[in-house]
Amino acid sequence: MKFNINRIFLFLLLFCGFLTSQALSKELRISLTKPVSSNLTEHRKFVNDTVRILAVMIEFQQDNDERTTGNGKFDTTYAPDQIDPTPHNFQYFENKLTFVKNYFKKVSNNKLTLTSTLLNTIISLPGLMSDYSNSNTKLARLVTDSWSRADSLYPELNFADYDLFVIFHAGVGQDIDMVGILGYNPTPFDISSLYIDSVFLAQNGYENGVPVDSGRVLIKNSIVLPETESRYIETGTGRIHLQYSINGLFAACIGNFLGLPDLFDTRTGRSGIGSFGLMDGAAIFGYNGLFPPEPSAWEKIYLGWAEPIVIENSVDSISLPAVSLWDIGQDTIYKIPISTNEYFLLENRNRNPNGNGVEIEVVKANGDTVIERFNQDIDEFNYYNAEKINASVLNVSNFDWAIGDQSGRLGTCEGGGILIWHIDEETINRGLSTNTVNANPEHRGVDLEEADGSQDIGESYDMLSAGSGSEYGNPLDFWYKENSSVLYRNYFSNNSIPNSRSYSGASSLITIKNFSEKSPRMHCSIEIGNEQSLYRDASLYHKLGRAVNFPTTTGEHIYFSTEEGIFGFESSGKSLSKYANGFISSLKISNELAAYQRNNIDLLVAAKDNIMCVFKLNRETGDIDSLGLSLWRNFTTNPCFWDSSTIMIGTTGGLYTFNVDNAISVIDSVGEDAVYSVTILLNNYFFVTEGKVNSKNSQVDLPLRGNNFISVSAVSPSGNFVCVAEKFGNRIIAYDETLRNKLFDITLPASCIKEIAVSDLDGDRVKDIIVQCENSVYALNMLGAILEGFPIGSKQGTSFTGVPLIADYNNDGRLELCLFANNGAVCLYDNKGKIWPGYPVQVCTSGNMFPALYVSSTNNLGIAILSEKDSLKALKNSYVIDKSSYKWKQKYGNEMLTNSDRSQTSFSLRISEFLPESKVYNWPNPVYGNETHIRYYTSEDADVNIKIFDLVGVKIAELKGRGYKGMENEVIWNVSNIQSGIYLARVEARNSTKSDAVFIKIAIVK
Repeated sequence: MKFNINRIFLFLLLFCGFLTSQALSKELRISLTKPVSSNLTEHRKFVNDTVRILAVMIEFQQDNDERTTGNGKFDTTYAPDQIDPTPHNFQYFENKLTFVKNYFKKVSNNKLTLTSTLLNTIISLPGLMSDYSNSNTKLARLVTDSWSRADSLYPELNFADYDLFVIFHAGVGQDIDMVGILGYNPTPFDISSLYIDSVFLAQNGYENGVPVDSGRVLIKNSIVLPETESRYIETGTGRIHLQYSINGLFAACIGNFLGLPDLFDTRTGRSGIGSFGLMDGAAIFGYNGLFPPEPSAWEKIYLGWAEPIVIENSVDSISLPAVSLWDIGQDTIYKIPISTNEYFLLENRNRNPNGNGVEIEVVKANGDTVIERFNQDIDEFNYYNAEKINASVLNVSNFDWAIGDQSGRLGTCEGGGILIWHIDEETINRGLSTNTVNANPEHRGVDLEEADGSQDIGESYDMLSAGSGSEYGNPLDFWYKENSSVLYRNYFSNNSIPNSRSYSGASSLITIKNFSEKSPRMHCSIEIGNEQSLYRDASLYHKLGRAVNFPTTTGEHIYFSTEEGIFGFESSGKSLSKYANGFISSLKISNELAAYQRNNIDLLVAAKDNIMCVFKLNRETGDIDSLGLSLWRNFTTNPCFWDSSTIMIGTTGGLYTFNVDNAISVIDSVGEDAVYSVTILLNNYFFVTEGKVNSKNSQVDLPLRGNNFISVSAVSPSGNFVCVAEKFGNRIIAYDETLRNKLFDITLPASCIKEIAVSDLDGDRVKDIIVQCENSVYALNMLGAILEGFPIGSKQGTSFTGVPLIADYNNDGRLELCLFANNGAVCLYDNKGKIWPGYPVQVCTSGNMFPALYVSSTNNLGIAILSEKDSLKALKNSYVIDKSSYKWKQKYGNEMLTNSDRSQTSFSLRISEFLPESKVYNWPNPVYGNETHIRYYTSEDADVNIKIFDLVGVKIAELKGRGYKGMENEVIWNVSNIQSGIYLARVEARNSTKSDAVFIKIAIVK
């Protein structure tokens, strides 16, 4: 159940032995909780607009109930020597309205204006204070009774002229946890301070709001505030006066109305952003609640008060004037994207930007308006104790004075520098409706990267702990050259403390460094890239609707389809069509685009249902010619180019061949069964139907039936082959090109096969099969043996998405394997399954990714990635390569979508020794399961005999296998009936001219 109610509790923990209110104030621990906050649908942007406030003063029937503070009436006595002094009359509440007007005018840079009307009659409700507290229903009745009485007393009032409604009531708010201070709550029937919206009213009996003006107007929100948060408490050491203003609370409630969520931990009440923004208890009640700091960078952007400067490429120097410098006229905030929804925000905050301290305009109890000036924190004017201000605050020259020195040191004006905010909009969006944006300290939606390297905000330290006083932030949390923190290094990078990695732990490729000395005008530099010469290719960033298919790349050209249609770009980001956004066609296709380059023409073929379209795009002029055909059968596979003018494609009734040169025409059809997968070799093709693999000249029955089969094929010096995998299952089968010989038939331990690819990954000149499952990736040689270093497992809590891409990424002559995780990270592995330094790299937000390799105009290898959400992103390295560097560059291998590796390789022995001892071993070892793989390599074709003995020489088992020239071979030993122990295996290889034997030890543990 969702309650749209912003309820505020102030938890103050009393440490024994402090006898004065001043001493007590320094030891208070402030935290806030609210059940939920306004959800995203109530996000209001009053940009360059006005919020009109109507306020009332509410009293209750007089009582002498000791369970409430006061007697139900406003305190009109004259007591000048306190924060928010009495009398609490009409002018007092006008002053509160004046304060929030001044606050929001200044912090929004004049983008938000508040106007207000305070009804001059104190309205008396029919009930006692206790009749309106301690339940949501009673709180709702307080709202309805208040506005109904106001309606009857002011019949001429037009309630429709107002946006926000405020109720000031007599008494003290139920906002201080007295149990934490005294061990019990002496006033349990005080009323909580809160912002109430229409959902809360509806859930408590007022579905349409509060009717006024004869039902013509419905009031659907209210802020409920007490006259004060100050009170006296009795302790074992005497009477203590706790003094807190309602100013910060009032500003935060208006923030709720505007749509800001609470940014503290609403489950524990602990701080989330410290005193560096508005929506945190550390800000609301700092300086005794007299004035909060400016909202944080994210809060201002969210409310539409600031537009960040987006940095997507390296910049030698950026300038950051302090947001509190009014002569600038607007706040300077920088945004550095990690992915679409995750990014860093930079802002400069300074307590004293003009060097003249702070001026505070206040109204004394006698009505005099005076200016209080402070050049530094002093004994009774600091973050923990501001009782020097025995008045009501109207305005502050620099609200960021309130970021304070939370360490409690006096006589200083520390606090300032660059703040780095880590923003995750996915976490924010998930948490808005439940008001849990910052409820997880390990993954906040709005998080401050504390420059001192210690994540102190939100912690709870005792007075003797080294972290005491830093729970709400401290001056060392700012980034500036002279920061004296032990861990500070004047840069924010992948390896700094804190670091610039994404929340998934992947590298963001972002380094922020060379922070200048702390001043009102600071600068720093930004690098996008890493030591591995990998950087983001911002020229290819586009938001063009949700991706539905994988991109197709033809060298420097990138084509893709989204829910909006088909688009094309050069690697430079320039449109390939006459439209700036790359638009080619509104056709929404269900399969990938096949492409073929002819001179200056890119030939694109798309299929959907029973329609085939051919687009001929002139790369020089951007002109597009199109052809179309409607077949009497639906297409079931992607189109594949057999040659420059011939397309093969599966249908519900066989494999069809089309000529797409000048018109689309049927050349041939084979079979009548539905086709589920097609793969093309140089002079042969294969297609999978129900229970069969078919080729140009033969077919073979599959041991499984069904329509979820995917296939690949390869040209290989050891013999061309085709491989068929059970998609979403775990069975994979390989045949030679004739389909007469089965090369292997294995069941992988991991289920849910998603993709397969083929290439000579290990460099032995024989093509390998890469099998991507949901949580693991296998690499098999053509005999089904798993390559060394595999399988690769996904990070816990993630799974693989996209398709494996295979290329020589750094031009060193060895292939690498690029994989993609559903948390938006890109992972690069060498051919031994070892992850590359600097990876994973965060590119997208969580969800499916659709990648393909491309070559830039400067012959650098890039990875273009369509995210499931809505954008095209790209990574690029600085190594110069040629087109032969990539072997499996996209889904189905290449732009022709042949689903094969047709590159020619010549066989050569990696090892000339007949049976090298280093290549004979078993895995796993020790053996904990029911089987182990005995692996061996032979430089020539040979018969292999394996005899296994226990330690006393008794033969336990004898196995036979085959050694294929220059390849890793395996024989599986089933040990389900073998006892625990150490065994010796004699592996002998023999042919007509050579023989050799190697002994290995096998440990079995059960």
